[in-house]
Amino acid sequence: MRTLFPRLALSLTLLVDVAVGLAQQLPSPPATAPAASAPTASYDFSVRHYGGHTLRPDCTLYHGIACRQTGGGADAHLYLKNEQLPPGIKLDWPEIRLKDATGIYNYGTTDNVVAALHADKTAGAGNYTVKVTLTGYDRRTNPPTPVSHDILIPLTVEAPSPPLKPVIPHAQPPIPMLEVWEKHMLTGAKFYEKPEVDRVMTWEGGGWYYDGARVCFQIGDYTKDPVWYARAQNVLSMYRDKYVLAGGVQGWRVFPHGMAMDYVRNGQPAADKAGVIKLATESAYALPTTPLGRLAHPSLSRETAFLLNACLQADVVGDHTQRDRVETYKSLCIGHLEQWTTKRFAYTQPFMFGLTAEALIGAHDKTGDPQIVTALQKACDWFWDNAWIEKDTSFWYQSYPLQNDDSINTPVPDPLVYPAKGSPDLNLLICPAYQWIYKQTGDPKYRDRADNIFAGGVKGAFLDQGKHFSQNYRWSFKYVEWRK
Repeated sequence: MRTLFPRLALSLTLLVDVAVGLAQQLPSPPATAPAASAPTASYDFSVRHYGGHTLRPDCTLYHGIACRQTGGGADAHLYLKNEQLPPGIKLDWPEIRLKDATGIYNYGTTDNVVAALHADKTAGAGNYTVKVTLTGYDRRTNPPTPVSHDILIPLTVEAPSPPLKPVIPHAQPPIPMLEVWEKHMLTGAKFYEKPEVDRVMTWEGGGWYYDGARVCFQIGDYTKDPVWYARAQNVLSMYRDKYVLAGGVQGWRVFPHGMAMDYVRNGQPAADKAGVIKLATESAYALPTTPLGRLAHPSLSRETAFLLNACLQADVVGDHTQRDRVETYKSLCIGHLEQWTTKRFAYTQPFMFGLTAEALIGAHDKTGDPQIVTALQKACDWFWDNAWIEKDTSFWYQSYPLQNDDSINTPVPDPLVYPAKGSPDLNLLICPAYQWIYKQTGDPKYRDRADNIFAGGVKGAFLDQGKHFSQNYRWSFKYVEWRK
């Protein structure tokens, strides 16, 4: 495992109501060490942290910490020590495995590390503060000169939510724009015919993107037209055979559902199982070299949601070894929701919320975790209140423009004024989340909002490119299924 920051030492103190100081001694340099010359530049470093702040019993919260050296040189070890945790709360550094006489430490050059906080059933509800002190030692002086920075992580432990018992009336108003949505779905056949699939290959404007095989299977099921199943095979023969199984897979190109559907429907093809498992274990951010501290940041929300999908579908194809990773990615996705909706990470895209919601709903189907309902309900409320543009019957595309497509280093506008123009073409990646929350809560406002999102998306859809067609039919079938 690589470290948070090269040549950096860290001590950690937890505060509960009253700050408790932690003093930690670094081993002294050898007595024979020659006196170092005066440093030519002051040693220092910057620190930032990110992640969720709400913890529920029997759940884990991941929080990322990152450093950047801003001058001078530092010690090679990053020491970590936890003291005086609240009852029922445990804090681990899961990716750190090194230990010496001084304590647990990290070593290397990576600038992200993750803290894992877990609450058991004895944890008391309330507000706490985790204080992390990072201390770097400038070895150019004798004795080494320490430089420290603190971060304070607010932690809220919530009581378990009572089980919901929604009352869903049998009679429902008609689905708006349903006939138009059904008519439009038949216009996309050309994107999945073999000549077109082979022509575009892995160009990201093609119908394979957003899981064209899944789209074709769903349209075939809905229309009862088997020709769509042949089109699904066209996509699989390119995406699965010529891309996934042939080489490396980027993290934003992870589409396991179509392969898992084919596995279940068509006699468990070995290629489908191999493809799904490769996405779950060998795609870019699935590799064990990826620090969880990176995935805790919302800039990788899509990639994290796609990894959660892949691990869930691995279970479908018979690989049950990914279930622990389902829990990890689920917790990371919930952390992304909280960072967006508390504005701890100001850059937001509503359609990314839709992708995260889809993955979390899939996790709920497997685990029944009630915190998913709570987290998604809060997120649905926030995006409706802050990102919905009524005049355009859609959400805005992004909270503010980026420089060089960099959501981390682009300065947040001051003041931050959200856009006034909507992007209806992405509505159908979002609307199923609202209908699902209606099913969980029975509150008709979520059904009505889902209807508005669906109608705006059908009316404003751009369907003249394969990727856009697939994004509109990726999981809007779930809205229709849950709505009926």
